[in-house]
Amino acid sequence: MFESLVARSRAAVRDPHPFVLLPELRFAATALERLTHPGRSVDRPGSLTVVIGPRGSGKTRIVAHALAELARKQPRTQFVVQSAGDWLHFVEQAGPSEVSYPAMIVAEDADRTLTSPDAADAFARWLDELQRQNVRVLVTLSEPPGQVPAFSPRLFSRLHAGLTVRLPALSTDSRRQLVRGMAESREVLIAEDVVDWIASQAPGTCRSVVQLVEQLTRSSRSGAVITTHALEKARLADVSNGERPSLAVIAAEVADEFGVPVGELRSESRDQALQLPRRCAMWIAHEARWPMAQIGRYFGRRTHASVSYSCRELTRQLTDVPTLRDRVQRLQLRLADRLREECG
Repeated sequence: MFESLVARSRAAVRDPHPFVLLPELRFAATALERLTHPGRSVDRPGSLTVVIGPRGSGKTRIVAHALAELARKQPRTQFVVQSAGDWLHFVEQAGPSEVSYPAMIVAEDADRTLTSPDAADAFARWLDELQRQNVRVLVTLSEPPGQVPAFSPRLFSRLHAGLTVRLPALSTDSRRQLVRGMAESREVLIAEDVVDWIASQAPGTCRSVVQLVEQLTRSSRSGAVITTHALEKARLADVSNGERPSLAVIAAEVADEFGVPVGELRSESRDQALQLPRRCAMWIAHEARWPMAQIGRYFGRRTHASVSYSCRELTRQLTDVPTLRDRVQRLQLRLADRLREECG
């Protein structure tokens, strides 16, 4: 019954991202080691461990590391990883018939996937059944059980009876250690000023640090040195990857840089003093993947052709005028930093 789920779960942790054991993760690592490798009577099967940490705190990474170690040391031990909601759906589909579960069950994101007290009660009953079958269980949450409105008293009590592990926020020193550890695993060197910059960025979660390092090292060769120049390229990429600054934010930053009113920048005026800042605003918006039609409507109801011409002209100017190129790049960097702060 579980063959495909077991295979999928093993594949998901077979080659996890490099794991760096930070001080804030040591207690969680020890708890998961006891859960996945019970060697004493106190570590008997059927135990329940609850890992609590906000999004991006490293829950997925530390669980994947523990399961990868389990698969390496005990290749015959079966485990399945699914969201708590998917497990509940499985139980409802299986019905009252006896089900023989794998040795270990991981139910992720219980607070986000159990959306009603009835679902929470059903999940608590299922945990009792797993306990009866001596199945080891790991549940992950983004918030403590008492702060989840959908959790019933029964589920709260059941989770409270298990071993609770909370993942604290990473210190700046730990974030630096994580950056260096990931760089070492990729056989690249990251300059100390870049390490410090990454470690200081909000929100400073495990996930955000990992994403920044991966972005910096993605195209780097073994032995490469990641310098401030590479950092600036990565920060600029934030403007065009995924989230993007709004047209209002772009207009405000450009207007401030060139000392012109935002209203005039967006007007239909053809004043020569507005030509360069407006072109810069349109070009930056286009680089951030805003459609030209929307850019034109926002900046003085201009046509697609007018926006296209302005972008081509500014591209030519950026090639010919290094000081203008530096100025526009500074604008993009400010927008990237502002976007990261807002997303964090």
